[in-house]
Amino acid sequence: MPLNPVLDGHGGGIVNRRLLLAIVMLIVVGPASAGEKKVTHKAGRVSFTLILPDGYTLASEARPRAGFQLFGFATDPRSDGTRGLIQVSILDFEAMKAGPFKLEKVASQMIGAIQTRRSEWQATETRVAASAVPAIRVDWSGGSAPDAARPSQLAPAKMRGIMITGIKDGVGFSLHTQDIEPITETAIPLGEKALLSFAMRVR
Repeated sequence: MPLNPVLDGHGGGIVNRRLLLAIVMLIVVGPASAGEKKVTHKAGRVSFTLILPDGYTLASEARPRAGFQLFGFATDPRSDGTRGLIQVSILDFEAMKAGPFKLEKVASQMIGAIQTRRSEWQATETRVAASAVPAIRVDWSGGSAPDAARPSQLAPAKMRGIMITGIKDGVGFSLHTQDIEPITETAIPLGEKALLSFAMRVR
């Protein structure tokens, strides 16, 4: 199955799973190194910066509901149709008229959206800091789920990824990178570096 970055659905509470499953995306803080590019984006009262690895560009932007916005950065398609993904999700609980939510609940729902679309799931959770606030990091591996609606796609692939979720000034953020093996050996460290460069401000 080609690694077209897909907006995985979430459980109830924060986001609507059915709505998200219907949306398919095309898809070290410091100065950017050669080939890297610092980007700035806005989502309502939120603005954020991210330093992208060489070859990653904004592939899709979606707003499933008020206060919930997603940005998908991806590589160009490879010869087998796969592509790398770095995704930023912004959840403004005030605009969503939801919450307040605890970090653990937000992190569980965000990573749960990925888990439901993977086989042979394995994950390790640790506590980290992102954008100067406490965050939950999940390192995961699993197989891409077969898609009966796309029989022409390649067979399911082994995948790895990292998700970092935090809450800052009443706004949740989820940072995610994923790719297929064995490309993950080089792609995941690059994606992780991009996630760690994330900085967010709330007006």
